[in-house]
Amino acid sequence: DLVIAHHEARDRSRGHRRRGGKDHRQLTGVMGQRLFDVEGQAAFGAGADQIIIDLEDAVAPGAKVEARNAMVRWSGCAGAVVRINAPGTPWHDADVEACATAGVAAVMAAKAEDPRQLARLHARTGLPIVALVETALGIEEVRQVAAAPGVRRLAFGAIDLALDLGLSLPDEGFDGFRLRLTSASRLAGLAAPID
Repeated sequence: DLVIAHHEARDRSRGHRRRGGKDHRQLTGVMGQRLFDVEGQAAFGAGADQIIIDLEDAVAPGAKVEARNAMVRWSGCAGAVVRINAPGTPWHDADVEACATAGVAAVMAAKAEDPRQLARLHARTGLPIVALVETALGIEEVRQVAAAPGVRRLAFGAIDLALDLGLSLPDEGFDGFRLRLTSASRLAGLAAPID
């Protein structure tokens, strides 16, 4: 698959298997501004099948431009998925332009709620989209999000959803939300969501 499904270790602990009996592959997230330091480079030797470069939550507002520039300069970005800042933030448009010109593998759209915004993102970049569902509105609109042009995978953001809902739940307390993403993915013909 273009974008992997779940983190391998988590899946083994839950007994999840990919269709055909294969384990889900491993993904590793790296903060955009860490691409050129020792800690960031160590992630690339850790056996990940897919790298997600995070320009959003993992990067402080004052470091957003530096992180984006690091992503563009990094020679490996063509194989990476890049998590960009949401529409309406000061960094969104520049993130979109950088992804389109850097030729990354896919864009992870944070706080995906509006299928029209996702369609515009796809039209601007021509890239596959991983729609990160992490708000109450995103959960309510998940079927439309999954069916939006360019969306190739859904992803679930439990921490930001908990913040949006004002809830403090154990991980299994979010399983009902996960099921909604799984159902929406199935109906849209997408692979299982990233969790």
